[in-house]
Amino acid sequence: MKRDEFLHKYHYYQTKNMDKAVAEAEEINALGIEDDVAVAVMFPSLGYCLMLASAAEHLKELEIPVEVMK
Repeated sequence: MKRDEFLHKYHYYQTKNMDKAVAEAEEINALGIEDDVAVAVMFPSLGYCLMLASAAEHLKELEIPVEVMK
């Protein structure tokens, strides 16, 4: 899957269930994402979302507090 395909498909994905989000990320990663991987990320006001690991790392660099599930 190309990055743009992932971003389009999972742009609005959110769930309150951590196990569901982690399982979804694992399924996506089994298929593969061009030069990246998907991770489940906890945002306190939204619940669990899916994003590219490279984007999650960028949030940490910006000191935006997010919890990344591996």
